[in-house]
Amino acid sequence: MTTAPPSARRVGPRSIQSVASSSQDKSVLTPRLSPAKPVTLPNRLLFPTLPADADLPPLLVSPAATPELNAELYEFIALALRAYVNPWWTKITRYDKEFLPEITRILTSVLRALEARVAATDFSPLVYRDLPTLLNQHWTDYRNAQSKLHTSYATGGAATLPQLFHQMQPHMAVSAEGVIDIVYVRQAVDHILKACLPPEDYEPETERYIVREVILKVLVASVLPRITQPWFIHKTILDLMGSEKPMDHAEEVSICPQSSCLYFMYIQCAIYSLSSVPFVVGSDCGCQRLVLTV
Repeated sequence: MTTAPPSARRVGPRSIQSVASSSQDKSVLTPRLSPAKPVTLPNRLLFPTLPADADLPPLLVSPAATPELNAELYEFIALALRAYVNPWWTKITRYDKEFLPEITRILTSVLRALEARVAATDFSPLVYRDLPTLLNQHWTDYRNAQSKLHTSYATGGAATLPQLFHQMQPHMAVSAEGVIDIVYVRQAVDHILKACLPPEDYEPETERYIVREVILKVLVASVLPRITQPWFIHKTILDLMGSEKPMDHAEEVSICPQSSCLYFMYIQCAIYSLSSVPFVVGSDCGCQRLVLTV
């Protein structure tokens, strides 16, 4: 007796209920995948070995440091290394993934040492005594230099306002034209590295020179030209003050300790400055001299 081939066998139609139940079972068994977390620039450059969905380690260890400040600092470091290290390091080797994380480790040590010094410093004498004195002297010398324009005190009227102001407040780091002396800033950064880095990280000259030049480029090319602009200082003060709100008599006003308020103000200034630093603008001679003096 011969049997019919499999193709000739009659297969009955499947019921609609069985098809629906099978598709429902598949949907239950197959988990829904969440959208992948985008890989940020700090993850890709500074921590290439971390998973894409992993959080970056905290850069600052102080409890008062907000996550926004850590994120801005990591973004700032990644932008600086991509701008001033990657162009020449990728020409030497394109497959090394340890050089930029090593520079990040050294910069982290510097930032944490500076953070500890800032948290332990009382800024009251600087804010309430030294800074008002400097501002008053700065304003007085500026008005005196402005009054001497086009007079015999201005070299027969040929001297400009920046030159007259520079004669009253000479500073070795800023020329009369408002140009910052790179050598002065380089030496200042080197002294900061010597005070903040452990000996095993400061003694290797090549390592120290690379870190120093990266910080120097960022300060001279991006930070100082922007934070010394009058409009930047004015906008920062307005942002720190916030919008005007009517005072409710029934609302209690909490007064924080003086040191914690100053530290919180410093953190807010740092967040705003770091978030707007990548845009490079021109410089102002008087403000640069005032910042370098402080």
